[in-house]
Amino acid sequence: MFKKKGDMYMGKHSITVIIPTHNRPEELRRAIRSVYQQTLLPDELIVVDDGSMPPITRDIFQGSPGNLKTILLRNNIPLGASGARNRGIENATSGWIAFLDDDDEFLLDKIEVVSMAIKNNPYCDFFYHPARINMVNERIIYTTNPREYKPEDDIFRLLLVKNEIAGTSMTVIKCSKLLKVHGFDEQLPALQDYELWIRLVKEGVKIKKINQVMTIYNYVTKRASISKSIKSCETATRMIEEKYKNDYASLSIYEKKRHEDWKQSMIVHKAILNGDICRAFTEQIKHFVMSPSPKNLLASLVILAGPKTVFWLRSRLG
Repeated sequence: MFKKKGDMYMGKHSITVIIPTHNRPEELRRAIRSVYQQTLLPDELIVVDDGSMPPITRDIFQGSPGNLKTILLRNNIPLGASGARNRGIENATSGWIAFLDDDDEFLLDKIEVVSMAIKNNPYCDFFYHPARINMVNERIIYTTNPREYKPEDDIFRLLLVKNEIAGTSMTVIKCSKLLKVHGFDEQLPALQDYELWIRLVKEGVKIKKINQVMTIYNYVTKRASISKSIKSCETATRMIEEKYKNDYASLSIYEKKRHEDWKQSMIVHKAILNGDICRAFTEQIKHFVMSPSPKNLLASLVILAGPKTVFWLRSRLG
Protein backbone atom coordinates (compact mmCIF):
# COMPACT_ATOMS: atom_id res chain seq x y z
CA MET A 1 0.00 0.00 0.00
CA PHE A 2 1.41 3.36 -0.99
CA LYS A 3 1.79 5.99 1.70
CA LYS A 4 0.36 9.39 0.86
CA LYS A 5 2.94 12.10 0.50
CA GLY A 6 2.43 15.60 -0.72
CA ASP A 7 4.80 17.87 -2.65
CA MET A 8 5.17 19.98 0.52
CA TYR A 9 7.16 17.12 2.07
CA MET A 10 9.45 16.82 -0.94
CA GLY A 11 11.95 19.17 -2.52
CA LYS A 12 10.13 20.71 -5.47
CA HIS A 13 13.02 20.18 -7.87
CA SER A 14 14.87 17.39 -6.04
CA ILE A 15 15.51 14.08 -7.80
CA THR A 16 15.79 10.53 -6.49
CA VAL A 17 17.37 7.87 -8.70
CA ILE A 18 15.86 4.40 -8.16
CA ILE A 19 17.76 1.29 -9.30
CA PRO A 20 16.08 -2.12 -8.90
CA THR A 21 18.54 -5.02 -9.05
CA HIS A 22 18.58 -8.80 -9.00
CA ASN A 23 21.76 -10.89 -9.22
CA ARG A 24 23.72 -8.46 -11.41
CA PRO A 25 26.32 -6.94 -9.06
CA GLU A 26 28.83 -5.99 -11.78
CA GLU A 27 26.23 -4.28 -13.93
CA LEU A 28 24.84 -2.59 -10.81
CA ARG A 29 28.26 -1.13 -9.99
CA ARG A 30 28.44 0.33 -13.51
CA ALA A 31 24.96 1.84 -13.19
CA ILE A 32 25.80 3.36 -9.79
CA ARG A 33 29.08 4.74 -11.14
CA SER A 34 27.14 6.54 -13.89
CA VAL A 35 25.13 8.27 -11.14
CA TYR A 36 28.26 9.24 -9.19
CA GLN A 37 29.78 10.78 -12.34
CA GLN A 38 26.89 13.17 -13.01
CA THR A 39 27.79 16.82 -13.63
CA LEU A 40 24.96 17.58 -11.17
CA LEU A 41 24.31 14.92 -8.56
CA PRO A 42 20.77 13.82 -7.73
CA ASP A 43 19.64 14.37 -4.14
CA GLU A 44 19.18 10.69 -3.39
CA LEU A 45 20.08 7.26 -4.75
CA ILE A 46 17.94 4.26 -3.78
CA VAL A 47 19.04 0.74 -4.70
CA VAL A 48 16.37 -1.92 -4.18
CA ASP A 49 17.90 -5.40 -3.95
CA ASP A 50 15.14 -7.70 -5.16
CA GLY A 51 16.24 -10.93 -3.50
CA SER A 52 19.78 -11.15 -4.90
CA MET A 53 21.90 -14.07 -3.68
CA PRO A 54 24.22 -13.26 -2.12
CA PRO A 55 22.49 -10.11 -0.87
CA ILE A 56 23.75 -6.72 -1.98
CA THR A 57 25.54 -4.91 0.85
CA ARG A 58 26.24 -1.24 1.45
CA ASP A 59 29.72 -1.81 0.04
CA ILE A 60 28.02 -1.26 -3.31
CA PHE A 61 28.02 2.46 -2.48
CA GLN A 62 31.80 2.61 -2.06
CA GLY A 63 33.15 5.85 -3.51
CA SER A 64 29.83 7.67 -3.13
CA PRO A 65 30.12 11.48 -3.19
CA GLY A 66 29.68 12.79 0.35
CA ASN A 67 26.69 14.97 -0.47
CA LEU A 68 24.68 12.15 -2.11
CA LYS A 69 22.19 10.37 0.15
CA THR A 70 22.32 6.62 -0.49
CA ILE A 71 19.70 4.08 0.62
CA LEU A 72 19.80 0.29 0.24
CA LEU A 73 16.53 -1.61 0.53
CA ARG A 74 16.06 -5.36 0.25
CA ASN A 75 13.18 -7.65 -0.68
CA ASN A 76 14.04 -11.03 0.83
CA ILE A 77 11.45 -12.57 -1.48
CA PRO A 78 11.81 -11.19 -5.02
CA LEU A 79 8.87 -9.02 -6.12
CA GLY A 80 10.09 -8.41 -9.66
CA ALA A 81 11.41 -5.15 -11.06
CA SER A 82 8.04 -3.39 -10.74
CA GLY A 83 7.64 -4.37 -7.09
CA ALA A 84 11.19 -3.21 -6.42
CA ARG A 85 10.57 0.12 -8.17
CA ASN A 86 7.36 0.62 -6.20
CA ARG A 87 9.23 0.08 -2.94
CA GLY A 88 11.77 2.66 -4.05
CA ILE A 89 9.01 5.15 -4.86
CA GLU A 90 7.45 4.63 -1.43
CA ASN A 91 10.75 5.42 0.28
CA ALA A 92 11.83 8.35 -1.91
CA THR A 93 11.96 11.80 -0.34
CA SER A 94 12.46 13.82 -3.53
CA GLY A 95 9.90 15.53 -5.71
CA TRP A 96 10.96 13.63 -8.83
CA ILE A 97 11.95 10.04 -9.65
CA ALA A 98 14.57 9.10 -12.25
CA PHE A 99 14.49 5.38 -12.96
CA LEU A 100 17.61 3.43 -13.92
CA ASP A 101 17.73 -0.31 -14.59
CA ASP A 102 20.78 -2.07 -13.16
CA ASP A 103 22.19 -2.91 -16.60
CA ASP A 104 21.76 0.62 -18.01
CA GLU A 105 23.75 3.83 -17.56
CA PHE A 106 23.09 7.56 -17.39
CA LEU A 107 25.15 9.84 -19.59
CA LEU A 108 27.13 12.42 -17.63
CA ASP A 109 24.71 15.36 -17.77
CA LYS A 110 21.35 13.64 -17.42
CA ILE A 111 20.45 14.97 -13.98
CA GLU A 112 21.65 18.47 -14.89
CA VAL A 113 19.61 18.57 -18.11
CA VAL A 114 16.50 17.15 -16.46
CA SER A 115 16.80 19.55 -13.53
CA MET A 116 16.85 22.48 -15.95
CA ALA A 117 13.83 21.06 -17.80
CA ILE A 118 11.93 20.76 -14.52
CA LYS A 119 12.63 24.40 -13.66
CA ASN A 120 11.75 25.63 -17.16
CA ASN A 121 8.52 23.61 -17.42
CA PRO A 122 6.73 24.04 -14.08
CA TYR A 123 3.47 22.51 -15.36
CA CYS A 124 5.06 19.31 -16.62
CA ASP A 125 4.83 16.05 -14.63
CA PHE A 126 6.68 13.58 -16.83
CA PHE A 127 9.81 13.93 -18.97
CA TYR A 128 11.15 11.36 -21.44
CA HIS A 129 14.02 11.30 -23.91
CA PRO A 130 15.87 9.20 -26.51
CA ALA A 131 18.43 6.57 -25.56
CA ARG A 132 21.59 5.08 -27.02
CA ILE A 133 21.12 1.35 -27.56
CA ASN A 134 24.29 -0.68 -27.13
CA MET A 135 24.00 -4.18 -28.63
CA VAL A 136 26.85 -5.70 -26.66
CA ASN A 137 27.41 -8.96 -28.56
CA GLU A 138 26.98 -7.35 -31.97
CA ARG A 139 29.11 -4.28 -31.10
CA ILE A 140 26.53 -2.03 -32.70
CA ILE A 141 25.08 1.20 -31.33
CA TYR A 142 21.98 3.04 -32.48
CA THR A 143 19.72 5.76 -31.09
CA THR A 144 16.00 5.58 -30.37
CA ASN A 145 13.60 8.30 -31.44
CA PRO A 146 10.50 8.40 -29.20
CA ARG A 147 7.56 10.36 -30.51
CA GLU A 148 7.21 14.04 -29.66
CA TYR A 149 3.52 14.74 -29.10
CA LYS A 150 1.84 17.89 -30.35
CA PRO A 151 -0.42 20.01 -28.11
CA GLU A 152 -3.49 18.91 -30.05
CA ASP A 153 -2.69 15.17 -29.82
CA ASP A 154 -4.90 12.81 -27.87
CA ILE A 155 -1.93 11.17 -26.15
CA PHE A 156 -4.01 8.62 -24.26
CA ARG A 157 -5.53 7.33 -27.48
CA LEU A 158 -2.16 7.28 -29.24
CA LEU A 159 -0.63 5.31 -26.37
CA LEU A 160 -3.37 2.72 -26.56
CA VAL A 161 -2.22 2.06 -30.11
CA LYS A 162 1.47 1.69 -29.23
CA ASN A 163 4.17 2.72 -26.78
CA GLU A 164 5.93 5.64 -28.42
CA ILE A 165 7.36 7.13 -25.23
CA ALA A 166 10.20 5.10 -23.76
CA GLY A 167 11.29 2.50 -21.23
CA THR A 168 11.75 3.30 -17.56
CA SER A 169 15.41 4.37 -17.79
CA MET A 170 14.39 7.06 -20.28
CA THR A 171 11.90 8.75 -17.95
CA VAL A 172 11.81 11.16 -15.00
CA ILE A 173 8.42 11.50 -13.31
CA LYS A 174 6.95 13.57 -10.50
CA CYS A 175 6.79 11.37 -7.40
CA SER A 176 3.36 12.62 -6.31
CA LYS A 177 1.88 11.51 -9.63
CA LEU A 178 3.37 8.03 -9.29
CA LEU A 179 1.98 7.75 -5.77
CA LYS A 180 -1.44 8.92 -6.91
CA VAL A 181 -1.80 6.07 -9.42
CA HIS A 182 -0.14 3.53 -7.05
CA GLY A 183 2.95 3.01 -9.18
CA PHE A 184 3.61 0.04 -11.43
CA ASP A 185 1.06 -2.76 -11.78
CA GLU A 186 2.83 -5.70 -10.16
CA GLN A 187 0.30 -8.21 -11.55
CA LEU A 188 1.53 -7.72 -15.11
CA PRO A 189 4.27 -10.16 -16.22
CA ALA A 190 5.75 -7.57 -18.62
CA LEU A 191 5.10 -4.13 -20.19
CA GLN A 192 4.54 -2.60 -16.75
CA ASP A 193 6.14 0.64 -17.87
CA TYR A 194 3.88 0.92 -20.91
CA GLU A 195 0.75 0.33 -18.83
CA LEU A 196 1.90 2.91 -16.27
CA TRP A 197 2.35 5.52 -19.02
CA ILE A 198 -1.23 4.82 -20.18
CA ARG A 199 -2.56 5.17 -16.64
CA LEU A 200 -0.64 8.36 -15.91
CA VAL A 201 -1.80 10.04 -19.13
CA LYS A 202 -5.38 8.95 -18.46
CA GLU A 203 -5.08 10.69 -15.07
CA GLY A 204 -4.09 13.89 -16.87
CA VAL A 205 -0.33 14.12 -16.29
CA LYS A 206 1.48 16.56 -18.58
CA ILE A 207 4.34 14.98 -20.50
CA LYS A 208 7.22 16.45 -22.47
CA LYS A 209 10.04 15.04 -24.58
CA ILE A 210 13.60 16.28 -24.04
CA ASN A 211 15.37 15.99 -27.37
CA GLN A 212 18.68 14.75 -26.01
CA VAL A 213 20.12 11.27 -25.54
CA MET A 214 20.76 10.79 -21.82
CA THR A 215 20.72 7.03 -21.17
CA ILE A 216 22.64 4.03 -22.49
CA TYR A 217 20.65 0.79 -22.75
CA ASN A 218 22.93 -2.27 -22.77
CA TYR A 219 21.31 -5.24 -24.50
CA VAL A 220 22.88 -8.70 -24.47
CA THR A 221 21.23 -10.96 -27.05
CA LYS A 222 20.45 -14.53 -26.04
CA ARG A 223 20.54 -13.66 -22.32
CA ALA A 224 17.25 -14.55 -20.68
CA SER A 225 15.18 -11.73 -19.17
CA ILE A 226 11.54 -10.83 -18.63
CA SER A 227 11.87 -7.93 -21.07
CA LYS A 228 12.76 -10.40 -23.84
CA SER A 229 10.13 -13.05 -23.00
CA ILE A 230 7.61 -13.41 -25.83
CA LYS A 231 5.13 -15.34 -23.69
CA SER A 232 5.22 -12.70 -20.94
CA CYS A 233 4.76 -9.95 -23.51
CA GLU A 234 1.76 -11.65 -25.12
CA THR A 235 0.15 -12.30 -21.72
CA ALA A 236 0.74 -8.73 -20.57
CA THR A 237 -0.72 -7.32 -23.78
CA ARG A 238 -3.92 -9.32 -23.30
CA MET A 239 -4.17 -8.17 -19.67
CA ILE A 240 -3.71 -4.52 -20.65
CA GLU A 241 -6.31 -4.82 -23.40
CA GLU A 242 -8.75 -6.30 -20.90
CA LYS A 243 -7.96 -3.59 -18.34
CA TYR A 244 -8.77 -0.87 -20.89
CA LYS A 245 -11.25 -2.83 -22.99
CA ASN A 246 -13.78 -0.01 -23.27
CA ASP A 247 -11.06 2.37 -24.39
CA TYR A 248 -9.71 -0.11 -26.93
CA ALA A 249 -13.25 -0.69 -28.22
CA SER A 250 -13.46 3.03 -29.05
CA LEU A 251 -10.46 2.89 -31.40
CA SER A 252 -11.07 3.16 -35.13
CA ILE A 253 -10.45 0.21 -37.45
CA TYR A 254 -7.24 1.90 -38.61
CA GLU A 255 -6.05 2.41 -35.02
CA LYS A 256 -6.83 -1.19 -34.10
CA LYS A 257 -4.84 -2.39 -37.12
CA ARG A 258 -1.86 -0.26 -36.09
CA HIS A 259 -2.12 -1.70 -32.58
CA GLU A 260 -2.02 -5.26 -33.95
CA ASP A 261 0.95 -4.34 -36.17
CA TRP A 262 2.79 -2.97 -33.16
CA LYS A 263 2.15 -6.11 -31.10
CA GLN A 264 3.48 -8.29 -33.92
CA SER A 265 6.58 -6.12 -34.36
CA MET A 266 7.28 -6.50 -30.61
CA ILE A 267 7.23 -10.29 -30.94
CA VAL A 268 9.64 -10.12 -33.88
CA HIS A 269 11.99 -7.83 -31.97
CA LYS A 270 12.01 -10.03 -28.86
CA ALA A 271 12.67 -13.14 -30.94
CA ILE A 272 15.70 -11.38 -32.47
CA LEU A 273 16.95 -10.37 -29.01
CA ASN A 274 16.59 -14.00 -27.92
CA GLY A 275 18.68 -15.09 -30.91
CA ASP A 276 15.77 -17.19 -32.23
CA ILE A 277 16.09 -16.31 -35.92
CA CYS A 278 13.66 -19.04 -37.03
CA ARG A 279 10.93 -17.66 -34.74
CA ALA A 280 11.76 -14.07 -35.74
CA PHE A 281 11.50 -14.93 -39.45
CA THR A 282 8.20 -16.78 -38.97
CA GLU A 283 6.71 -13.91 -36.98
CA GLN A 284 7.94 -11.35 -39.52
CA ILE A 285 6.23 -13.30 -42.32
CA LYS A 286 3.04 -13.13 -40.26
CA HIS A 287 3.62 -9.39 -39.95
CA PHE A 288 4.00 -9.13 -43.72
CA VAL A 289 0.74 -11.04 -44.23
CA MET A 290 -1.01 -8.70 -41.78
CA SER A 291 0.48 -5.58 -43.38
CA PRO A 292 1.86 -6.25 -46.85
CA SER A 293 4.54 -3.71 -47.73
CA PRO A 294 8.01 -3.68 -49.31
CA LYS A 295 9.45 -2.70 -45.91
CA ASN A 296 7.97 -5.73 -44.14
CA LEU A 297 9.04 -8.04 -46.95
CA LEU A 298 12.59 -6.67 -46.85
CA ALA A 299 12.63 -7.08 -43.06
CA SER A 300 11.89 -10.79 -43.49
CA LEU A 301 14.95 -11.22 -45.70
CA VAL A 302 17.19 -9.15 -43.44
CA ILE A 303 16.27 -11.24 -40.40
CA LEU A 304 17.68 -14.33 -42.10
CA ALA A 305 21.08 -12.60 -42.13
CA GLY A 306 21.06 -12.57 -38.33
CA PRO A 307 20.83 -10.07 -35.46
CA LYS A 308 24.04 -8.23 -36.35
CA THR A 309 22.70 -7.30 -39.79
CA VAL A 310 19.32 -6.28 -38.34
CA PHE A 311 20.87 -3.95 -35.79
CA TRP A 312 23.49 -2.66 -38.22
CA LEU A 313 20.72 -1.57 -40.58
CA ARG A 314 18.81 -0.04 -37.69
CA SER A 315 21.88 1.98 -36.73
CA ARG A 316 22.11 3.28 -40.32
CA LEU A 317 18.43 3.90 -41.01
CA GLY A 318 17.33 5.11 -37.55
